[in-house]
Amino acid sequence: MRSIIPPGKTTRPLLLAVCLALLGLLPSPARCDAAIVAPPHDTRQYAAFELPNRLKVLAISDPETDKAACALDVFLGTRADPPGRPGLAHFLEHMLFLGTRKYPEPDAWRAFITEHAGEQNAYTGFEHTNYYFDVDKDHLRAALDRFGQFFIAPSFAPAYVARERLAVDAEFHAKRQEDAWRERAIARQVMNPRHPLSRFSIGNLATLADGATNGRETDVREDLIAFYRRHYSANRMALVVLGKEPVAVLEAWVRGVFSAIPDRQAAPLPITEPLFAPGRLPVRVTARPVKERRRLELSFPVPPVTAHWRTKPLYYIAHGLGHEGQGSLLSLLKARGWAEELKAGTRDSHRDSALFTVAITLTEEGLAAVDAVTDLTFEAIALIRAQGVREWLFRELSQLGNMDFLFREELPPLDEVSALAGLLHDYPAREILRGPMTVDEYDEGLIRAYLAALRPDNVLMMVTDPKCCARQRPSTIPPGEACGMSKVAKPRAHHPHPQREDGHAALCPSYGSRTPWFQAPYRVTAIEPALMEEWRSDRIPEQPCAAPVPSAIDTSPGDRQQPVGSHADRNRRSLPCAALAIPGPNPFIPQDLALKPAPDHPQDRPVRLMDSPGLTVWFQQDTGYRLPRANFYLSVRSPVANDTPTHAVLTDLLVALVEDRLTEFAYPASLAGLEYEIYSHMRGLTLRMEGYHDKQPRLLAGILEALRQPKLDEERFRIARLELIRKLRNRRKQVPYRRSLAELGDLLLRPRWTPEALLGVLEPGVADNPPDDRRQTTASSPEGHRRTLPRAAPPCAAPVTLEDLRAFIPEFFRRLSLVALSHGNVRETDARAMANLVKDRLLRDARPTHVPRGQVVRLGSGAAYPRRIAPAHPDAALLLYLQGTDRGFPERARMALLGQILKGAFFNRLRTEEQLGYVVSAGAYPLLEVPGLVFLVQSPHTGPAALGARVERFLTEQADVLDAMTDSEFARHKAALMARILEQEESLPVRSHRYWGEIDQGLSTFDSRERKAEAVRALTLAGIRRAYRTRITGPARRRLVVHARGNRQGESHGGYPKGDGDEAPEEGLADEAWVRMESPEGFKRGQVFFPGEDNGAPVPASPPG
Repeated sequence: MRSIIPPGKTTRPLLLAVCLALLGLLPSPARCDAAIVAPPHDTRQYAAFELPNRLKVLAISDPETDKAACALDVFLGTRADPPGRPGLAHFLEHMLFLGTRKYPEPDAWRAFITEHAGEQNAYTGFEHTNYYFDVDKDHLRAALDRFGQFFIAPSFAPAYVARERLAVDAEFHAKRQEDAWRERAIARQVMNPRHPLSRFSIGNLATLADGATNGRETDVREDLIAFYRRHYSANRMALVVLGKEPVAVLEAWVRGVFSAIPDRQAAPLPITEPLFAPGRLPVRVTARPVKERRRLELSFPVPPVTAHWRTKPLYYIAHGLGHEGQGSLLSLLKARGWAEELKAGTRDSHRDSALFTVAITLTEEGLAAVDAVTDLTFEAIALIRAQGVREWLFRELSQLGNMDFLFREELPPLDEVSALAGLLHDYPAREILRGPMTVDEYDEGLIRAYLAALRPDNVLMMVTDPKCCARQRPSTIPPGEACGMSKVAKPRAHHPHPQREDGHAALCPSYGSRTPWFQAPYRVTAIEPALMEEWRSDRIPEQPCAAPVPSAIDTSPGDRQQPVGSHADRNRRSLPCAALAIPGPNPFIPQDLALKPAPDHPQDRPVRLMDSPGLTVWFQQDTGYRLPRANFYLSVRSPVANDTPTHAVLTDLLVALVEDRLTEFAYPASLAGLEYEIYSHMRGLTLRMEGYHDKQPRLLAGILEALRQPKLDEERFRIARLELIRKLRNRRKQVPYRRSLAELGDLLLRPRWTPEALLGVLEPGVADNPPDDRRQTTASSPEGHRRTLPRAAPPCAAPVTLEDLRAFIPEFFRRLSLVALSHGNVRETDARAMANLVKDRLLRDARPTHVPRGQVVRLGSGAAYPRRIAPAHPDAALLLYLQGTDRGFPERARMALLGQILKGAFFNRLRTEEQLGYVVSAGAYPLLEVPGLVFLVQSPHTGPAALGARVERFLTEQADVLDAMTDSEFARHKAALMARILEQEESLPVRSHRYWGEIDQGLSTFDSRERKAEAVRALTLAGIRRAYRTRITGPARRRLVVHARGNRQGESHGGYPKGDGDEAPEEGLADEAWVRMESPEGFKRGQVFFPGEDNGAPVPASPPG
């Protein structure tokens, strides 16, 4: 969804004595046959057992936890959807949350979880449906009783069956424009229609309607209940519970509730059909995406792999194909200018089938050369087959897996129980922690057997091309009979292409089709025999290929000689060792995994280790998590990093080219548990490293070298520029609720530039407000004065060039402020050595300077600011932002508590009761420590003005609810919020991230959580009622509204409330004065800002710098 003791010290036995002792204490003989294998540092207690109804259970006792959690995984998902009812399994998942016989109120479960500092959710997959929650540690028993009723006696209240269908339909509409869902739907069109993975799985109003289904009259509630009674059987379930209580107590609680789940003796659902019908492969499918993206996916059906968890043959193969170091397939493709990213691994791995996929993110040139990219991929597969199956390489992977297990970091309880509940179906209980992370047994024959399936005649080749399918099938052809689509009833006289015997349309190369449900354009074509023959040909060097060991990054000039297989030699077909090689030994595998000696005087928070001109270093040696890991942060702040759109673009391009240069050097480090990240922000850029401490100085030296002397290659610059353009264009195509949140940040944060402003730098002639993104912003003041806001600067006359970047880099590094944090298994001398390395590489020629933090627009008291956007999506969205009055901890506490009180009721009213959409959310939304609240709805059928009216009505009604709130209810909400604020930091990276946020804010006391919690403790019910009437509903509230207008409001949509028509954002605000605003940049130039330097809590809206 990890801590350790020093090596050499005595460790406790692996729980064998505990398990045997419990055998005599607990009533059932169905116990674990041996102890759960856990890391030596893991102090939690485990017990695995089975209830009389055959429900598998894992109980975890953690006396130090502040959160309890539980998950139940049903080994059944969309594969069980009955014919004519696609989406029924998913619909059932929704319905179980909406009341049970014992707790009938539809919002009772959510209210209980919210009032006790918890979270809850579920997901439905092909084979699994997983329900999970966490809650304050003192309320687990009551939560288990409520949760268990989902699987004992759900109510399936008729009124909520009818309503929740709308939520499933809204979820479907929210996902219709997401490329991942659309491409999956396209892939289904060439799968065997008799295989359940080929079916539509989300569900919508059509598939979940009452009426005729498969020739018979049906009632969806009756079908729902029948599905539940047939499939939701205890023998198909696995439960994981984590709490502070001893395992004996946890087991007694579980038995007291979950033994009542019926064992219906549900039999497995075998799949006898292959995933692809005989003769269907090989095939090429070309898909047109919504966002601008270019991809090649080569998917191979392979035998199921879940039983091979000790050998993990596909993991070994994925390591070879997905490697990013020197000599890798990705390295070669990047050298030719064809690819940006490559991933390899299993997809859709199930008990009966699996797909192994190589997914490559292509450049425009790579898309044009997609057949050559495919050819190189098959060359890489052939190389592994011929030279890459090596026991030493397997032993290296085994060593890394065992190391990660031995030094495993704890997950948040919610993520832990959800993951383990699903794994209990596939792993022995004894191996539930270790098995997924390790590879134990080398089986060369098994690896070769899976490699044999990666053949050209066994491939589904999916190409994502933004220009695909411009010609659509003639409208006279019924949608269900389009090329490559699912089963057709019979051939028709006017069908221009013959039908295959399996009932699918024959392959049609000349025009596109659209999928049912998602209406995603695609085209299916045969792969030419000549290409097939070329891909089958294995041209492998006679001498074994071994990649050179990356001892350091290349610092030679950018015009060095290109290797064979590079952009300079794109058409060459032979692949000597210099171009493609199997991975060599990993130089970043840590040798020193010992814990550093504890300091004489441990610090409970970071201390300022160095404070010299231009460089401040914070340090804390960890004495709590006790793992051989450390985290290092470095903020490189420059006054020119983000002061103009041009400089913001150049900073992004610098980061992109540095990361590009580091790929081959740093990828082995990531395999060895040492990760790095570089990201840009308002003040410059930040480097983050986390992982095993041993090789961090080596990685840091390479990163600093790449930063200070980036390799500026014209071809890589061109590709980086095009990739940045693509990402910025795609921000316009975000789903409406995400687009609305982004717009909020664009309007309120400075310095922050809109995608249009940045594109104006990258693409000459791109206007700040392009015609396809109609936006209108108006602002009002309580006095009603009309103001003219300044225009944004026009776009650049010419795009940025490599020469611009060459000139900018010295300017960026000329004036700097560096801030670093070293935290973890490091001594003071280690931290000083790394700090001196930073100082030597970056500050030698720089002048120290101060770079102020970003700022937030201070909305006027009583002012309203509506903003209208038109994202390329059918749904509409409404975002209401209400700003706090100041940045002090009391105000932050007030707004956070109001969010805690309102969020559950908001969801229940607008989602469960009124069914306005799938995305319904409310809560605290601080921006750079400025407190605020956000109310957000995305709807497939109701426009933004009507949504705004519903939100305002809710807020008005909640004032009366707050007036009626009792002291005990108020105390529960306060306790829940304080528990969230003071929530245990389960791992070293989580604590480091909090420290880094407080350093960014200048809070040297590192006590923001305690100060905010104390401010919450001081709040009174009377004070919150006053705050509600001033900040939420009163005339002095500070309000900004984003209207995201979808393109389908007003359509007839059966079953929904009537959608509103085309509305102006000013509707409902007629008494106020409005003026048109040209852009967010222009808006911000006319505003007052909160002070830029202040102390406060972590910033969720943007990464700290």
